[in-house]
Amino acid sequence: MADLRIVVIGGTAAGPKAAARAKRLNGQAQVTLLQKAPELSMASCGYPYYVSGEVTERAKLLSTGAGVIRDPAFFAGAKGVTAMVNTEATAIDRDARTVSWKNVVTGETGHVPYDKLILTTGAKPKVPPIPGRELTGVTTLASLADADTLRGMAEAGKGKKAVIIGGGLIGMESCEALVTAGLEVTVVEALPQILGFLDPELALLVENHATSKGATILTGVGLTEILGTNGAVSGVRLADGRELPCDVCVMAIGFAPETTLAKAAGLTIGATGGILTDEHMRTSDPDIYAAGDCVEVKNRLTGGKMLAPYGDLANLEGRVAGENAATGDVATFPGTIGTGICKVFDFAAGSTGLTETRAQKAGRKVVAAVVRRTGTAGIHGIEVPDFQDRGRRRYRPHRRLPVRRRGQRQPAGGRNGHGRHGRADRGTTWPWPICPMPRPSPWPSTTPSPWPTFCRTRCAACMRACPPSKSRPPWTQARNPICSTSAVPRNMNGCASAWAKRSFRSASCASAWASCRPTRPRPSWPIAWSPCAATRPPACSWPMATPT
Repeated sequence: MADLRIVVIGGTAAGPKAAARAKRLNGQAQVTLLQKAPELSMASCGYPYYVSGEVTERAKLLSTGAGVIRDPAFFAGAKGVTAMVNTEATAIDRDARTVSWKNVVTGETGHVPYDKLILTTGAKPKVPPIPGRELTGVTTLASLADADTLRGMAEAGKGKKAVIIGGGLIGMESCEALVTAGLEVTVVEALPQILGFLDPELALLVENHATSKGATILTGVGLTEILGTNGAVSGVRLADGRELPCDVCVMAIGFAPETTLAKAAGLTIGATGGILTDEHMRTSDPDIYAAGDCVEVKNRLTGGKMLAPYGDLANLEGRVAGENAATGDVATFPGTIGTGICKVFDFAAGSTGLTETRAQKAGRKVVAAVVRRTGTAGIHGIEVPDFQDRGRRRYRPHRRLPVRRRGQRQPAGGRNGHGRHGRADRGTTWPWPICPMPRPSPWPSTTPSPWPTFCRTRCAACMRACPPSKSRPPWTQARNPICSTSAVPRNMNGCASAWAKRSFRSASCASAWASCRPTRPRPSWPIAWSPCAATRPPACSWPMATPT
């Protein structure tokens, strides 16, 4: 092993970790790291905070905890690794066991031999082939160079408009960064919800929170064209025909594994598009390992393969690949359960395991529930303010909302034996909050109106289509089977009971509006029962009123 030559391609997360691990375990090995970018071991999770200005110095994204820049001199002195920056690996010759490289600055070319090779080529941003993607002002957020560009746009564009295409992790973090930097931001997501790793009820909590911070979120609509004037972006055209003016357009649709080198070398690519590896992070070539965002990994819950482009996993996979390249196949990476988390303004949104949708697609029998904990971050990792039931019942930290299978009807006896929908709650304070979140405009011109859904099961989804400037439509327009067709608003003892017990006491509705703490009883029907009431008291502090 004294003459072992290990070459690592890629120098962001998994690559430096693999190189350092290999050298640590085999001090006699010659470890060479090739990195196309001019920087090494970048803190890519900090890019949005650098764009917003919260990270004031660029060097902090490249430094150790002691403030030392992780450059080639650092890797040579502290790690014993030869790091070549601005050096792109152009080809792998598996027969000759060499890697061809080219310096992207000087044009110099060369070859480096290897006994063991580790691929950590990462992922590349998805940019759809739509007109206008080459315009100035259109960018991604996949590299430090992108972060530099976007920060320059943010600093020069205070008060201007930005459109972010994609409402995933990068899209929402970019949204926060640009709102913090002073831009007017609109997020466009083609799927029905943002943050696809969350279930819809929880994604809506984050969406409402982002809206309350000044962002505009558009879901269920795609992008068809990026508009430009004199070579610079001036707006975007959506699939429904709307045009949104903007000075900055961030493409945050997602990432795909960078497998160009692996494919050219004849390595096996998995069904998900990532490099196929075994538990030792070994590819179809026993002398070539792969780690990080370019590989597919085992899902420990389903047993299938998945893409998991997370920095913590990249570091773990890099350690395993580096150890096995240096000492033999002794270390293993068992897979992942898909844990991820992101910060969106004041919320931390996290998920682990399978969402309800993914579990159903995997053929699992699904039971769904929303768990509320007083004063703790108890809903799927989303932090919400303190909440307590101010009526006849209080949910304490050790108690859970009833679990109901999807599609299962409420038993005839109702909850607590008070009829099909529970008891009428005559004269009690209103237990569930109605929070006056901002609503999009204009009111949708759909028939029938969205109120039947609100009044039956999924109030949260309907709330999104309700602008604050409109009052609730008459009951005749609502076509509500529970609340009859009378144009007169129902009283507390009639429709209110059915509405409350069947909708507001459902887990989805309760969680969607849990961020609002009512400090007083709900006002009477004509004032604020409808979430579309024209006038709302500030901060959910409802005026005193006796329900009628």
